[in-house]
Amino acid sequence: MERIGYLYVVPIICGLGVLLNLFVIVVLCRRGFQGPSVVLLKGLAIADIVTTAVTLPFGFVYCILVS
Repeated sequence: MERIGYLYVVPIICGLGVLLNLFVIVVLCRRGFQGPSVVLLKGLAIADIVTTAVTLPFGFVYCILVS
């Protein structure tokens, strides 16, 4: 069960996180969205992309090391 989670669930969640946060950044870069709160939301989305992109390979590495 743990192997299934690390090999399938974690990459799916991280991949969706990266894609959806990219979508958020694209939407927030439109002309109608301005102000300090939008800058904060963009920064949060970028930080979330970095976090999920770094977490993505951990499942594969964990399964290789445990096997």
